[in-house]
Amino acid sequence: NDLWRFTVVNTMMELNGNKTVNEVEIVVNFRDNIKDGDQIILYAPVGFNIVSNPETNECNNYRPVGASPDWFPFTGQPECKCDVVGPKCYLTWEKIKEGKDPAFAQKQDIRFKIATRNPSKTPSIAANFWLARHISVTATVLGEQVAASWVINPQLANVGINFANGYRSAESQANLNFVMTPVNDACCIEIQAEYPTEFDFAQSTVFSNYDILAQEGSRMVINMRKPGFQQDKELKFTVFNVRLGRGGGQTRWNIVTYLDPKLLVKRDEVLQYEGGFRLPGKVTVVGTPVLTSVYTESRLMYPVKSLFQPRVSEWATAEFRVQFSQPVYSTGNLVIRCQGAGDSPGYLIKTDGFVIIGTGQIAAIPVI
Repeated sequence: NDLWRFTVVNTMMELNGNKTVNEVEIVVNFRDNIKDGDQIILYAPVGFNIVSNPETNECNNYRPVGASPDWFPFTGQPECKCDVVGPKCYLTWEKIKEGKDPAFAQKQDIRFKIATRNPSKTPSIAANFWLARHISVTATVLGEQVAASWVINPQLANVGINFANGYRSAESQANLNFVMTPVNDACCIEIQAEYPTEFDFAQSTVFSNYDILAQEGSRMVINMRKPGFQQDKELKFTVFNVRLGRGGGQTRWNIVTYLDPKLLVKRDEVLQYEGGFRLPGKVTVVGTPVLTSVYTESRLMYPVKSLFQPRVSEWATAEFRVQFSQPVYSTGNLVIRCQGAGDSPGYLIKTDGFVIIGTGQIAAIPVI
């Protein structure tokens, strides 16, 4: 016999693969009275772990809804266990013992919540369901029913996005390395740089064994050709000549793989991904730097020499006006280097007279 009612709801719609589902609300309602010695058992779909502590058979964040302390207060809370194969996990009240008849009346809701963890991808149709069963003290199945589970969004694993040729500042050109492990086979990948804005793949290239299907603004689609993305096998590739975004900051990406070049069948994804590189901001020199001799700073003492430009082997003062595309916080470091033309050494730098001025003078400790 079917149950009077059996529902399983992922209330927060947490659908990503290998992610915790914090709130699964389950309602079971049996057509027969539940008696002492009966067993209630609820099977989770293959790959869904509902066990918190295997040593004590504790369910993962089990919470009765509408009953205190539990639906079967003398029997106690249910236990959760997993078979090794699958895994196939189940929640059960074994040998109910309430000391009354019936222990729980028919056609009344038993409502509770548990937590679980999604497997990496949706189980097969034949395995993606929850099963509730009422078994009598004589091992007779009095009622059972299935409830469909949810469809999982497979997530690309071990994703990495980094500079291929050293750090570059915002708005410059760079080569980017991508690495990821797919859950499903796929041919093609869609890459979208969401933040910072104004990434541009329009002039980007890839190795000749790949095909670029689309490249417009911050979006690029690549056909990886055969064998393409293979389940559980890491794949690395490089995108060359990427125009980096404006301003800098932690990058955020949307990456989706597809089964076909027309991008009709989605396979894996990782959205709002912020585990890649942090884009350095841009330092802009405003105007022309000014180099003045030590004599210029003492015009009254050196009225003639103060008119000349600094000469070789003389100390001078260099003044720069700079702007930063990222906030500059206290206790941070400002690194200044000087390099001459070609391989020749640059100017010698000393800390005497070093000063930083913003809206006012900024306290700084110069170190060589």
